[in-house]
This record gives sequence, structure tokens and C-alpha cells, in this order.
Amino acid sequence: MLVVPHKDGTFDHFRSVTTLEYLINDFNNEDIDERDLTHLDEILKLHDLSRDLDAGDIEAFEKI
Repeated sequence: MLVVPHKDGTFDHFRSVTTLEYLINDFNNEDIDERDLTHLDEILKLHDLSRDLDAGDIEAFEKI
């Protein structure tokens, strides 16, 4: 069983849904780990800060 939040109700609602194939490829790629910043630009551009008040403003969010 996999329990995940409904995307439309989260701060990620502007981002595209990640395919299962993409997740499997990342899992099988030994060069990808928690330090991978492949999607950082997309996260900074599409993160809805109005739904993530703990993140603060864009300047504070970029520092995280």
C-alpha cells in the first residue's frame, strides 16, 4: 500500500506528476541520491509558498 497526499491540495500542485517509470529509473541509477539537485530550478519556480507557510518567503525558501 502506498499513501500519498493528493497533489492538487499541496504546495506542489503546479508541478507535473512524476511517472512511476521515472521513479524506477532514479531508483536504479547509482549516481542519484538525496543530494541530487536535478529538479531544484523547477521546485523554486513552481512551489506554491501560499500553501507552505513554514517555508517563508521566496528568499527564505531559496536558502533552505
